[in-house]
Amino acid sequence: MSRSVLFPVPEQDKSVAYAVYRDGMRAVVGQVAAWNEAEQRLRFADCFARGTLFWFRRHGQDQALLCLTREPHGLHLHLIVVLGGYRRRGVGRQAMAAVHALCRPGQQVTLSCFRHDKAVRAFYTELGYRLHLAEPHHLQLVWREQWPECLP
Repeated sequence: MSRSVLFPVPEQDKSVAYAVYRDGMRAVVGQVAAWNEAEQRLRFADCFARGTLFWFRRHGQDQALLCLTREPHGLHLHLIVVLGGYRRRGVGRQAMAAVHALCRPGQQVTLSCFRHDKAVRAFYTELGYRLHLAEPHHLQLVWREQWPECLP
């Protein structure tokens, strides 16, 4: 049985990781605003500097890139990009299961997705995410392993 694990992105993978980020996000961001290469490189560098970028590795292959931080409420997923050759093969689901497994009892996972990206919204709904806040271009979503009657 192969183990799926999250590994910090090492310095020598920084340019590869940025290419994955750019290739995965350019079209999605482009539906809301023009892609600004300099701005996107700064955003990416900030995630990298905080040590929050991870490869999701399965069968010895890096299959997704994640940006994840631990917050007082649990975890916040800033980014997940499944590498092109692994899309539509369950990798996103497996990477999210790895994220959920990092949650401590009673904690939650939060994330933001583009409002217009119906496929991504459906994906998160299937995983048990619920709407927390709607913004003009983004939706803030939250996941809990066991849902209480209402959110605090």
